[in-house]
Amino acid sequence: MADLSKQDIKNIAIQIHAENKELLRSANKLLLDTIVKNDVQDAGQAILQGAQFNGFSSSDGRFIVPLIAAVYAQSHDAVSFLVAMGADIDQQDKEGNAALLQAAKFNDKNMVKLLLDLNADVNVPENDYITPLMFSARGGSDHIVQLLIDSHANLNAQNIYEYTALLFALANNHFDVATLLINAGADVNISNNDGLTPLMSSVRGGSADIVQLIIDSHANLNAQNICGHTALLHALYHERFEIAKILIKAGADINIAVNDGTTPLSYVLRYNLQEIKCVMKEKILENIEKTTNIEDRIALQDQLKQLD
Repeated sequence: MADLSKQDIKNIAIQIHAENKELLRSANKLLLDTIVKNDVQDAGQAILQGAQFNGFSSSDGRFIVPLIAAVYAQSHDAVSFLVAMGADIDQQDKEGNAALLQAAKFNDKNMVKLLLDLNADVNVPENDYITPLMFSARGGSDHIVQLLIDSHANLNAQNIYEYTALLFALANNHFDVATLLINAGADVNISNNDGLTPLMSSVRGGSADIVQLIIDSHANLNAQNICGHTALLHALYHERFEIAKILIKAGADINIAVNDGTTPLSYVLRYNLQEIKCVMKEKILENIEKTTNIEDRIALQDQLKQLD
C-alpha cells in the first residue's frame, strides 16, 4: 500500500471525527427521546452508545441537560435512572437551571420529593440567585414549600434583587406560604434592594392576620424604604385603614417623614381621617402615662393638641 501523505492522514482523521460526532449526536438524541417517553430501557441503550447523560451542546448552541429534560417531561423513572447511572443531580444549564429548580417552577410536588430523596441540593440557585424555595413561594405551593423547609432550605437567601422567599410569597398574596415561612423562622426584617420589607409588602396585600403575625415576629415597625416610606404610610396611602390602626396600636411612629416631609400624623390631619385620629389619640395618651421624661411628655401633648 502506498505511503499516506500528511494530507491523507488529516483527511482520514477529519472523517473519523465527523463519524464519531454523528454517532454521538445520534446517541444524545436517542437519550432525549427515550427519557421524554420515560423509557428507561432504551435510555440505557443510548448511554451504552456513548450518550452524554450529564449534558451536551446542541446544534443551535444550547447546553442540554438530560436530567432537566426528564423533569420537564415528568418522567420520574428516567430521573431515577439517570441519577443511578451517575448523572450529576445538580447539573445546571447556561441559565443556571437545574432539575430541582425546574420541578419547583412547575409546582411538581412529586418530582420535588423524588429529587430531594435523591439528595438534590435544596439551595441550588439560578444565575440570578433565585432558589427552589423562592420559586415555590412565588408560585404559592405550600406543600412544596413545606418539603423544602423540611429539607433545610435557606429561608433567608436573596436573589439578585435581594428578594427572599417570604417577600416573593407576600408580593403574590400567598399568605398561607408566608405563614409557613414565618413560623419556620424566616427573617421578617430582610428588605429588597428598594428597602421593601415583609411588613410593608403585607400591608399592600391587605391581610390583617399576616400583618399581625409579622408584628408578633418582631418586625421593625419603623423601617423605611428608599423613598422614606414606612409600613404605616403604606397603609395610609393604600387606604388600608384597619391595618393602619393595628400598626399604630403596635407602636408605629407617627412622626417619621418621607422624602417630601409627609408624616403619618400630617397625612391623617390633611385628610381628616377621623377613625385614625382617634386611634392615634388613644396611643398618645397611653404613651403619656408611660413616660417620665418631661420633654417627651411635652412633645406628646403637642401631638395630642394637633389631633383635637
